Amino acid sequence: MTNRLKEARKARGLTQAEVAAAAGVTTRAYQYYESGQVPNAIVALRLQDVLGTPIQRLFGSSDSPNK
Repeated sequence: MTNRLKEARKARGLTQAEVAAAAGVTTRAYQYYESGQVPNAIVALRLQDVLGTPIQRLFGSSDSPNK
């Protein structure tokens, strides 16, 4: 699954370690998410808050109307 985590993180000027710490996961776990692994719902909600981007935008398909 593709996602827009990296794009959202860079737009906010954050490092992977900063996002990971704010979301309560390890940096390695966050790196897995950026490479396509899907986080559980709780982590996805935390990432939404940290990155200021709706879940649909972070994890929706590339042709989703919720861009």
